[in-house]
Amino acid sequence: MRAAPKFRLLFLTSMSIMLVLLGLLGYLHRQVMTGQLIDLSAKNHLLLTHLMANGLWSNLDQLVHLSTTDPDTLRRHPEMENLRKAVAHYSQDFPLLELKIYNRHGVTLFSTRPEKIGEDQSRNPSFQLALKGGVISELVPDTGTSADGGNADRFMMESYVPLRHGMDQHIEGVFELYQDVTPLMQRINSARWQELLATGCAFLALAGLFGFMIRYLQNALNIHEQNRQAFIQRIQEDKEGLEQRVAERTSELRKTNTALQIEVAVRRQTEVELCLAASVYQNTTEAILVTDAKGVIESVNPAFTTITGYSEEEALHNPVSMLYSNHHDEAFYDFIHHELDTHGKWRGEMWSQRKNGSLYPEFASINAIYDGNGQIMRFVKVFSDLSGIKRSEQQLQFLVHHDSLTGLPNRILLKDRMRQAFSYAQRFNQVVGILFLGLDRFKLINEAVGREVGDQLLREVGVRLGQCLRDEDSLARVGGDEYVILATGLQQGSNASRIAKKLLEALNAPCQIDNERYFLTGSIGISLFPTDEGDEEEHLKKAESAMRQAKDLGGNASHFFTREIDVVSIKRMTIENGLRLALERDELFLHYQPQIHVVTGRLMGVEALIRWKSPELGLVSPVNFIPVAEESDLIIAIGDWVMRTACQQSMRWQEEGFAPIRMAVNLSARQFQQPDLPAKLQQVLRDTGLDPHLLELELTEGMFMRDVSATVNTLHTLKEMDLQLSIDDFGTGYSSLSYLKRFPIHTLKIDRAFVRDIISDPDDAAITRTIIAMAKTLNLQVVAEGVASPDQLEFLRTLGCDLVQGFLFSQPVPPEEIALFLEEDQVYRQQPEFAPKLLSGSGTPLIFPGSSA
Repeated sequence: MRAAPKFRLLFLTSMSIMLVLLGLLGYLHRQVMTGQLIDLSAKNHLLLTHLMANGLWSNLDQLVHLSTTDPDTLRRHPEMENLRKAVAHYSQDFPLLELKIYNRHGVTLFSTRPEKIGEDQSRNPSFQLALKGGVISELVPDTGTSADGGNADRFMMESYVPLRHGMDQHIEGVFELYQDVTPLMQRINSARWQELLATGCAFLALAGLFGFMIRYLQNALNIHEQNRQAFIQRIQEDKEGLEQRVAERTSELRKTNTALQIEVAVRRQTEVELCLAASVYQNTTEAILVTDAKGVIESVNPAFTTITGYSEEEALHNPVSMLYSNHHDEAFYDFIHHELDTHGKWRGEMWSQRKNGSLYPEFASINAIYDGNGQIMRFVKVFSDLSGIKRSEQQLQFLVHHDSLTGLPNRILLKDRMRQAFSYAQRFNQVVGILFLGLDRFKLINEAVGREVGDQLLREVGVRLGQCLRDEDSLARVGGDEYVILATGLQQGSNASRIAKKLLEALNAPCQIDNERYFLTGSIGISLFPTDEGDEEEHLKKAESAMRQAKDLGGNASHFFTREIDVVSIKRMTIENGLRLALERDELFLHYQPQIHVVTGRLMGVEALIRWKSPELGLVSPVNFIPVAEESDLIIAIGDWVMRTACQQSMRWQEEGFAPIRMAVNLSARQFQQPDLPAKLQQVLRDTGLDPHLLELELTEGMFMRDVSATVNTLHTLKEMDLQLSIDDFGTGYSSLSYLKRFPIHTLKIDRAFVRDIISDPDDAAITRTIIAMAKTLNLQVVAEGVASPDQLEFLRTLGCDLVQGFLFSQPVPPEEIALFLEEDQVYRQQPEFAPKLLSGSGTPLIFPGSSA
């Protein structure tokens, strides 16, 4: 009796333990099966979404990147219906209960349940994990409605899978899938209950049925494993099938895409080439014609019409021989045909005939076009009109050998004719005269009347000189106002002198241009071959040297070349070459000559005078190098240097404590005619700091007479700058005294030529007296140059002259010696009752009315 309770307790305890173990075993078995089911479903869903992402992307692309979140807008989107059909197609072999597609912001873009479209799942943890690249799957129980209206429990596998697309697998959104796994769960639960039932039976049968139950359970597990393996195998086969379909479809799409890209590129390139070829054909300046194998024209471009004069209608269906000219014989065209038949091409120059019958040169290129059998089917000829090039070549040849202004031969053609003339003269014992003609003072005329009138005068001179020559003589223009006459076949040198005289007489007649009469003269230098040795260039140099000698002697004359002229010419060239380096090598310097008041003896100013000391030539007189500087245009640079240096020296004396004095600087005609002269002077005054009223510009009479109106304007501009203006060497020019009223000048300087004999020559005394009286009438100051004796000083004082300068007081001296005069002037300023104690050049004290002696 007691054993029964114990057995019963043991049985109950054992049964309870077995039940607990059985329950635990069932639970663990369910968890394992569920976990495997979740893993397999996750992989299956990942594969399915990968396939759908590639297949549905054309429909999803617009939805994923859509900016709106309005559900109605999303439901009505044009791609929504297509997307539904595509989803139904891809999920027909897969039991999906529901599918949702979210964009990166968590907005439901698509759902098999339309009411879910537009919902925000951005805060869903599973969505956030999937957006970061994870795959989240879990088993979700669901209570649905059965067929009879009751409730039915279901199990769904819910998965969140990233939506990836493109080569870089960028996440464009998230898939949410729901799969019905109720049958599987039922099978799992069924297996669990079978295990529990078998365990119960084994418990009731105890030991006898224990082994049988073990085998039964083992069999049940094997069957279940086989089912599971079969299920897994089926899923694996589905997966492999899907992967193969995806791979095949992807490969097909890539091949199709590549073929389309190649075809589009080829078509575009073909279209571009066709458009380019058509544009070139229509717009090229070269003519193009296409003929058949027999030479019948099939096509021409617009340039063909422009060159030949034949329209397209007139040229088509006609033989190309219609363009042949009689400039070439038949052998020429036969050669071209032979080259085309043999080599398939020909290039070269030829003459063809236009529609109007005129001939024109052309450069042509003819090429044959062959068919697939190597037979000639067409010829293409491309040619250009060379008429313009030929004319340019002829014009260029003319310009190379002729002067562009007068049309006369230039130096190149002249030297060639000289070589021929020398050779002929040497063979037949004749003399050749080379006459080098230069117009006198033409540079001044050209500057006064302008270059246009000057060019007309040069052409007129060429015509007149040509009319004086024989047919066998030659006339050439070799420089601005320089001509050379080549007189051939002379029996003796004196004949050249008669030709020169005839030329000068023709030149002396007035030239009428624009109702104005101009008078010209010229100087001629003559060199004779073979009397004077040398080649063509040397004879031209010798004749030019003789011409300059004639100019130096007054002009309007001819002069034969001599050895003495050669020496002078060489010296002149040496001076010019040295002068070009003088500024760079700091060889120029200034001396200053004092200007003394005739009553007080005070130093009123100085005149700056240029000097040049050359290492090769020594001290060169301004008389020798100033004319060379004016002719070679070096006078501009030298004059600018003199102006700046003199102003700097004047300021230096003031910095040393001396009172300001007037600085007189000579201004050349070339400097005065510069348009920017006022600007240059202002710049010098600003740079040096000199007061403008202390600078006096000395100008010669000649530069005033060239263009009176322009001169007056320039002088007024200089006066408005507060500069002092004086006329240097007054009385030696050709100006009218009435012009003085128009010129805003301050000072007249009497030339030393009148002062030199002022005591002994009544004419010089009368001229000086008249100049001083006229200046006083016009309120002008008078300065007398070249005062060398006390008698001259006293006479000028009685006439009312204001200032004097000359060797009586001092020759031009360096700036440090002017300091002696400045010191005397400083004493006078402190004690006005005492005149400065000046000495003459011989050491004799000079007494002025203001002195106490």
